[in-house]
Amino acid sequence: MAWKILAEEASDFLTIPESLVAPTVRLLANSQYGDTPIEAGESAIAGLAAVIAARQNEELSQKLGLDEYSRVLLIGSEGITDAAIFKMIMEGRNAA
Repeated sequence: MAWKILAEEASDFLTIPESLVAPTVRLLANSQYGDTPIEAGESAIAGLAAVIAARQNEELSQKLGLDEYSRVLLIGSEGITDAAIFKMIMEGRNAA
């Protein structure tokens, strides 16, 4: 059911490399811009990681129709599912 809806309605799909996961988890958890810290799991940050990566690549930004005025809704539906992996990520160690 969900795949059928996505296949019919979504216009773009992205995958992200593993190398974007830890920095994005830390970005949310460290709250470096004064916002509320978010302790999100590895799957929850995929959308944010993709948007950040896309905005760093002009060609991809154009393909996705993203610019400095874009509003993007991201839903992260996973908290920390493995405390040991989260701790390694936050310490800057490789969790893989």
